[in-house]
Amino acid sequence: FEAGRGGHQGVYGFPNGEDDYHDYAEMRAALSALETANPELAKVNVIGKTYQNRELVAIHINSDKNALETSKSTKPGIIFMGQHHA
Repeated sequence: FEAGRGGHQGVYGFPNGEDDYHDYAEMRAALSALETANPELAKVNVIGKTYQNRELVAIHINSDKNALETSKSTKPGIIFMGQHHA
């Protein structure tokens, strides 16, 4: 199987015309960039592994630095899921 986009032919990803979606590497890069740009607000955590042995990640966003460090917050939370079909 050969698919690619954005000059990455031969890399397993999405077929042409699906540029609105992100593959695993793009998703990880985007989350890492958010964490790097906002270390006082965001922290990426590995929460498990896929059956393909890729890391399952979550990003914790909070205005309280202590909550990021302890992974505990006194504020109500919300979960958004994505990248679960990739």
